[in-house]
Amino acid sequence: MKSDELERFWAKVDRQEDHWLWLGAKCGNTESLHIKYGTFWNGSKNLKAHRYSYELAHGPIPKGWTVDHLCHVTLCVNPDHLRLANPKEQAENRSGPRKDSSSGIRGVSWHKKRQRWVAQVKHNYKNYYAGEYRTREEAAIAVRDKRNELFTANHLDRDEH
Repeated sequence: MKSDELERFWAKVDRQEDHWLWLGAKCGNTESLHIKYGTFWNGSKNLKAHRYSYELAHGPIPKGWTVDHLCHVTLCVNPDHLRLANPKEQAENRSGPRKDSSSGIRGVSWHKKRQRWVAQVKHNYKNYYAGEYRTREEAAIAVRDKRNELFTANHLDRDEH
C-alpha cells in the first residue's frame, strides 16, 4: 500500500472516540435495512472501509470469510472492533430484529389467535421454539436465552448478561 493511499484513508476516519467512524463515502440500502458501510477508493477499485482497515491491521481476508463488526456500528473501522467471521457466525451476531418484526425484538412475534408473544430462534435452517409468553419482555428473555444455548457467536446477547 502506498503512503498517499494510507493518508487518504486515515484522513476520512474520526479516531477521537472508541468507535473510529468512517467519514468518507458510504454505500448500502439505508431505506430498507438502515445499514450504511463506508467505501474507499484505493486507486483501482472501491473497497468497504472496514475490510480495508481490518486488512491493514491483520492481513488478507481469507476467501469465504467476512469481517464482522463486534460493536454493531457499521461505520466503525476500529480494527479492535472487527473480527473474521464465517457466514454462520455473521448471522448469529446480528444486532436487531428484521424490518417486518411485529415486536421490535429479534425472534419474538405476536400470535393473534392465542394472544401471546411467541419466542423462537432459527439456527442451521431449523426453528427452535422457546415458548409463549404474556409479555413481550418475558419472550425477549426466553429468546435471548435460547440463542445463547444454540449460538456461539452472538456477542451482543452475551454482553447483556
